[in-house]
Amino acid sequence: MASTRRFRDFGRFSGQQLPEWYGFVIDPADCAGPHSVRSLALRPFATTPNVLLMNGYEQVPWPDDVLPIVEAVNQAGADRFRCVQSTPPEYIAAIRQAQPELPVLQGYLYSGRYMPILKGVYSSRSQLKLFNNECQRELERWAEPFAALAWTIGIAYPKVQLDKAWETLLLNHTHDDVCGCCVDPIAREMEARFEQVQQQAGEITEASLRVIANSIDTSQKENLLALVVFNPSPRERREVLGLRLNMPAGLDTFTLKDGRGQTAPYQLAGRTGNKVDLYLYTADLPFLGYRTYYLTPGVEAVEPHPTVTASAEANTMENDAIWVRINADGSLTVTEKQTGRTYQNLGYFEDGGDMGDTYDYSYPPHDTIISSLGKPANITLLQAGPLLAQFRIEITLELPEALTEDRQARSSATRVYPIISFVELAAGSRRVEIKTVVQNVVKDHRLRVLFPTGLDAAHCYAEEPFDVARWPIQGEPMPDELSEVEALLTAGRYMTPVNTNPFQNFVDYTDEQRGLAVISRRVTEYEILPEQNGAIALTLLRSVGWLARYDLLTRVGDVGPHIFTPEAQCLGRHIFFYSIYPHQGDWPEEKTHVQAMSHNLRPRVVQTSSQPGKLPDELAFVSLQSREPAQAFRITALKRSEAGDGLIVRFFNTLDQPVQGELKIWWDQVTQVFKTNLNEEEQAALSHENGRIAIEARPKEIVTLKLKLSPRLLIDAEHSDLTRLLPPLSFGNTLPPVELPPLLTKGEVQAERDRVDVLEAALVKVKADVFTREDDIERTASQDDLGKQLVLQKLKTEVATLTRQVNEARISALLNRWLYITKKIEAELAEIEANMGWSRTKKRAGEYLVHYYESWLRQQLETRQRD
Repeated sequence: MASTRRFRDFGRFSGQQLPEWYGFVIDPADCAGPHSVRSLALRPFATTPNVLLMNGYEQVPWPDDVLPIVEAVNQAGADRFRCVQSTPPEYIAAIRQAQPELPVLQGYLYSGRYMPILKGVYSSRSQLKLFNNECQRELERWAEPFAALAWTIGIAYPKVQLDKAWETLLLNHTHDDVCGCCVDPIAREMEARFEQVQQQAGEITEASLRVIANSIDTSQKENLLALVVFNPSPRERREVLGLRLNMPAGLDTFTLKDGRGQTAPYQLAGRTGNKVDLYLYTADLPFLGYRTYYLTPGVEAVEPHPTVTASAEANTMENDAIWVRINADGSLTVTEKQTGRTYQNLGYFEDGGDMGDTYDYSYPPHDTIISSLGKPANITLLQAGPLLAQFRIEITLELPEALTEDRQARSSATRVYPIISFVELAAGSRRVEIKTVVQNVVKDHRLRVLFPTGLDAAHCYAEEPFDVARWPIQGEPMPDELSEVEALLTAGRYMTPVNTNPFQNFVDYTDEQRGLAVISRRVTEYEILPEQNGAIALTLLRSVGWLARYDLLTRVGDVGPHIFTPEAQCLGRHIFFYSIYPHQGDWPEEKTHVQAMSHNLRPRVVQTSSQPGKLPDELAFVSLQSREPAQAFRITALKRSEAGDGLIVRFFNTLDQPVQGELKIWWDQVTQVFKTNLNEEEQAALSHENGRIAIEARPKEIVTLKLKLSPRLLIDAEHSDLTRLLPPLSFGNTLPPVELPPLLTKGEVQAERDRVDVLEAALVKVKADVFTREDDIERTASQDDLGKQLVLQKLKTEVATLTRQVNEARISALLNRWLYITKKIEAELAEIEANMGWSRTKKRAGEYLVHYYESWLRQQLETRQRD
């Protein structure tokens, strides 16, 4: 079924929908006779006389020899049709030659009404999405950009290391794996690769930041140490940063100043010996660059600056823009001061049952929804300003342990479910920052955090890859009945509207007069709930125990193997970061995407010493600005070109209108500037003067620029070994001790083995029925009896179905028996290791005691001999 897809101002392209997926003619039996030829079944969908039959499938090692299949189809079709071996471009050319009237499709085509969309993949195995987001962000916004910047001042570009990190990350990006639709061993392998990528990218970032910091001239200021604050954004920023410093010995009081001599405000958070925790207010951090602060002894007055205050009695905090109260149940009341608009009960938790699988969420027939609203919370003020206020909120829910055995409801047995949130408000900020730590100790559930907006708009906005999408709040309604043709498309189709959507960085719900955005750097799924006061719901966890099932209430049909995956329950500790951004107007006016980048990309700090260098103590390498409106561009890449002859700067226009702007660069060694395609192939030369490049972008356009330059050697021969990347302040990862339920029980392992036995018995019976029917048809010479052929074909289809189910059940039984034995061995090894450690300690202590007694005994003998 062909169609035309329209992309805003970028024209149209032709597409082909494959009604029966893409695993067609891979078995000669499919073409055994005129009644079996797939093209006859597909013909009602075709918009031209051409029908596409695909040869191959992702889960089949190799297709059959296609030439005998082509011959069989032509023999079966006789003069009714002709089959040829072809290619996708030739097929599209045949479609265009027929000049059909094709429907024009626009938008994200995300309803799931006719084809499987499988929206639940954005929240299954949420830790994989968390790892993936962190790895991509580290590579795209830290490792590549700052390695490229270090290259421009004379350091070798770590191409081999970056390529290795990307290649390792891409191994996790196969569609089923990164979606979490995989068996447990695959997910474990992915986590190991993510950790490897995070380490590789982090090492590249740290090396680049240290090189740049070591090249800064900090010798002109009298200082005990220097702090270089790096800004990864191509715009100026002001931030409150949490730091842990190693102070010079004997220093009781100190002042921090920038290179202009201005005193920087800081808030002391704690001190143990020479280790000092503080919050530093950094103003006007240069575009994609750095600013240096110097530590000097003594205390000096600071210039007036934004502040925040907090009250432990009232459980409130406020700055110039926002007032926040922590309610008795741990939810937040937030008032935007400029307009006086107040939002109630923000950030409360809601938990419901999930009888779905890794592909899709499904509510159980008899669900139990549990909310934190109205339940008492333990609230503690940790920081009271003047730069940062912070509250700790402890909530305890009683959640059902799992689904009942028949999976129709949630169990009556419950477990204590601890949730701890840290809520922050910084001086000068328009966002409320939240860190939530949960200990997931129950199964078969979905945990969400809700933010009621009080809005009733028809659309919301969410950032997607290279786009800010406009999503309808109400999904496309599901049809009550399907036509005979449409009924062939039901595998994986939703039976009820599923209105969850994916997002990156932020979701903004606005009526263009006011709005509320929720920002997150790790969570990837949201839903707008009109019936719950227009709440934005972020999915934190979706705990399910099956790769795929056939009994969901939200989906019909078969989408994957029926395999038990206990590790998809995601038991254990999880950490989430998100923030609340109330605003006037709509998201472009209030720069929600800019606020999202501020939340998701925190500046980093390198501590160094007094040293000579060729770089100034404050520098903006790259700035990217748009005009009318400002901040319309979103940078996505800054890297060395693959050819090694320049820098690549990639960004996209977030708006539905053309925008002009300017790229400003620090380097004077740029010789040429080109606009390229995504493959970095040069297309058009651009003029540049004094480091300024005029740019323009069509609506939603992705723009890639190549700046040809030769690096300059600005690196000193000697570097300080004292230069190091400072860790951010860490807090609040400790949860009350709660016992986890068993990941996998012996009974569950046995249940999978029993499932194999039941299915194998059913398969034997149906195979016998097939033999009986075939024998009857042959004995009675009734090959042309369509009724008998229909019954036989149904039985053969059932054989194929049961054969698949037996194989799935066998895989499930083997994997889970392996997991059960492995976990048992690991527990035994851990116990032995602990006992071995104590035995070694006791052995050493015993040896000392033996030596002690031997020494005393010798002394006594020597004394007696002298006497």
